[in-house]
Amino acid sequence: AAAVRRAGEDADGATDEATAARAMVSFIRRHYPERLSLGRIAAAGCVCRSRCCRIFRRQLRQSPIAYLNAFRMEVALRLLRETASSVADIAAACGFAHQSYFTQQFKATHGVTPARWRRDSASAAPSPCGAATQKSRRPGRAAACVVGVMGFGPMAFSSQS
Repeated sequence: AAAVRRAGEDADGATDEATAARAMVSFIRRHYPERLSLGRIAAAGCVCRSRCCRIFRRQLRQSPIAYLNAFRMEVALRLLRETASSVADIAAACGFAHQSYFTQQFKATHGVTPARWRRDSASAAPSPCGAATQKSRRPGRAAACVVGVMGFGPMAFSSQS
């Protein structure tokens, strides 16, 4: 009987981390508006949850949930910049079940509320990173300038000095 090879495995049966990472990142990017669990993300890469976390740490230098939330924030920035949708509608469209949690996460990431960010960015000149750059008002916080990692994502955040 021939062995069935799972996605992300090479001919020797060893999991190819880059392939699994791409599959999981692709899954997150397609399904970010949904309620996603670590189990569903891991299943997309045909790995267990603990291996999923190890792959994300090695390949992307962050957890799968941190990647998911950062991707959701990237989409939220675009929607805040390009649409007149309410903050509540944007939160829901980005997969946040509660506007208050979205606002809390947005402020922790960007140093201002989504509404304030929208007002400030409407009057600001474009930056080299587009609207995804908002310097935090808190010293030591990471800038939100998103840089692709491994060619498939957001999420290498540059630190402010």
